[in-house]
Amino acid sequence: MTRRPSSMAVPQRAGAVVTPDEVRTTAARAIQTWNAGRSPKTVLARLRDLDAFVTWHDPTGHDRSAERAVELLVAAGPVGAREAALGWRTHLEDEGLAASTIARRLSTLQSLVRELGEYHLPWTLRVRLPKVDPYSNAEGPAPEVVEGVIARLRTQADSGERGATRDLAILLLLYDGALRRESVAGLKVADYERAKPQVRVKVKGGRWIWRTLSRRCADAIDAWIELAGKPRGGKVPLFDSFRGRGAGEGLSADGIATITRREGLGGPHGMRHAAATRLAELGDVLLVQQLLGHASIQTSQVYVDRLRDDPGRASRILAGEEAPRGGSR
Repeated sequence: MTRRPSSMAVPQRAGAVVTPDEVRTTAARAIQTWNAGRSPKTVLARLRDLDAFVTWHDPTGHDRSAERAVELLVAAGPVGAREAALGWRTHLEDEGLAASTIARRLSTLQSLVRELGEYHLPWTLRVRLPKVDPYSNAEGPAPEVVEGVIARLRTQADSGERGATRDLAILLLLYDGALRRESVAGLKVADYERAKPQVRVKVKGGRWIWRTLSRRCADAIDAWIELAGKPRGGKVPLFDSFRGRGAGEGLSADGIATITRREGLGGPHGMRHAAATRLAELGDVLLVQQLLGHASIQTSQVYVDRLRDDPGRASRILAGEEAPRGGSR
C-alpha cells in the first residue's frame, strides 16, 4: 500500500499567517485563471485528474473539489507535495494505468502548481514523469481488415444506406488521407474541391493545408454529399450526427471515434498508423513523412524501424513468398 504524506499545517509567510479561508479564496481564483481559455474537454480532464488525486490523498474526506487539491498541495509544502505526487504515481502504477495516463495526471498537478506561482507560491513541483512511447502501437489495424470494412460499407452504400455512405467517406479520409479525427470533424462542404480532388484541413499548430485525396475517397464524399443533399460549396458541416442530442448537427471528433470502434478498427488514430505502416512496408519513409505531415523524418522512421522486428521478412517478400501488407505478390 502506498504511503500518503501526513497532514501538515498551512504554511506561514513573512509577517502573517495564511488562513485556510485565504487559501480557499486564492485557490478558487487560481483554478479559474488556470482553466481560462481551455477547451471544455481539457477542463473536464483536469478536474477529473484532481478529483482522483484528492480521492487518493484524502480518502475519508467529502470535499473532492479542485480547490481542495490546492489546499492539500499548499499545506504539504514543496517536500510534502513531491512526496504526495510520487506516492500517487506509485499508486497509479499499482492500479495498472497506462504510462500516458499517469504522465497526464502528474502533469496536471505540476501545471496547477505553476499557476499557483502567479499567486506567490514560492516553489514548484518537480516529479519525473513516466516515459511514454507515443508510437507503442504504431501499426494500427491490418490493411486487410481495413479494406474488408471498406468493401462492406461500399456494398451497403451502393444500396443507398445513409449511415454506410457517410461512414465510408469518413473511413477513407482517415485511412487514404491519414487525417486526424479532429480534422475530419471540422470539415465543411466548402473545404472539399471535387475537381482536384482535395480537402482543406486544419492540422497541428493551427495551420491550414490542402490534402490531395484518392479517387475512391473523392467518390465516397461525392456520394455522401448527393445523398445528404448538401449544397456544393456550402459552409455547413460535411458530416452530420444521426443520434443523441447532436442529431442533425456536425459530427464531433468523439462521434468519429465511435464509428471506428463500432467497425472493429479501434481508435481513429490507428487508421493513420495503418496507412503509414502500409507505406513503410513498401520501403519509402519519405512518403510516410509526406502523408503524416511529420516535421522530422526521424518520427516517420519509427514505422520503418518497427518492421525490422522480423529480419527474414524482406527475404520472403523478395522471394515472392509473402506480399507487403500494402501491396500484392
